[in-house]
Amino acid sequence: MTHQLVPVSFYGDTLEAAQDDSGKVWVSIRRGCENLGLATEVQLRKLKSKPWATVTEMVTVAEDGKQRALTVIDLDSLPGWLFSIDARKAKEHVREKLIRYQKEAAKVLADHFFRRHQQPQPSTPDVSALAAAIRQIVVDTLRTVVPDSQRLAADSASGSATRPNKGRGPFAMILTAIRRVDPKGEGVTSADLVERATAEVEPDQELAFAIRVFCGKLNSGSLGSKLRHKLHSFSDGYYLDSFMARSGARAWIARPANEFRLLHEHDEHGETV
Repeated sequence: MTHQLVPVSFYGDTLEAAQDDSGKVWVSIRRGCENLGLATEVQLRKLKSKPWATVTEMVTVAEDGKQRALTVIDLDSLPGWLFSIDARKAKEHVREKLIRYQKEAAKVLADHFFRRHQQPQPSTPDVSALAAAIRQIVVDTLRTVVPDSQRLAADSASGSATRPNKGRGPFAMILTAIRRVDPKGEGVTSADLVERATAEVEPDQELAFAIRVFCGKLNSGSLGSKLRHKLHSFSDGYYLDSFMARSGARAWIARPANEFRLLHEHDEHGETV
C-alpha cells in the first residue's frame, strides 16, 4: 500500500512525512539527516538499536507521482531521535539548526497533520443551537438529581464530558493527563490514575476520557500495558518515563523532553555528530 509523501516547510527546510490509514504520522529519516548534515546510515543503525524508536519501511508517492520506498520514524519517536543527538558535538554552523529541530520539529508536523484539518464542518445553525440547548438542559437537570458517582456516565452519554482536543493522539492526551495529575513529577501508578478518574466524589472526567481513548476502558492493567509500550515516547515537549515505586508498582512520570539526554546520556557514549 502506498501513502502520499507530504512536504512540510520548517524554517527554510523541507521535512517529508506521510500519514498511514490509522492516522499515525511517519517522518522521512533520510530527509531529516540531509537537512542536518548527518550520515543517514549511521543514524539508521543507531535508531534500529533503540527500543523506544519505531522505525519502518514505507512505500510513498511524492509530488512528482513516482513511488519511493523510504525508511521512516513515527512522530512519537521523532523527538527522542533528535534529542539523542548531542548538540554540543555538532558543527557550529549546524548547532543552532539542530536545537531548533529538537524544540519544534515534532510540533510543526503535528500541527500540519492534525490541527490544520480540524475546522468543524458547516451545519445548520438552528439545528445545532437547538441540539446544544437541549443537551445543556438535560445535563443541568441530571446534575440536580444524580449523585456525583454517576455524573461521569451521564455526562459522557449526553456528550458534555470534558474532552481534550480531538486532534491530539491518545498518547498525547494521556501524557497531558499525567502531567496535570502529577504536577510535581513525583510519579503516579496506573491504579492511581484509574482511581482518580473514577473517584466517587469529584471524578476526574478529563482523565477518564483520556484513559478510555488510550486503552479502550477504565482498567489499570490495560493502562499499564499500554503505557509500557509507549515508554520514552514524546509528545508536546514531554516524554514518558517510569520507575519502580516503593510499593513495588511501576510509577509513571511525564518529564520535559530536554531532560532526556541528561537521564539517558549513557546510551550515547562515543557517538559523534
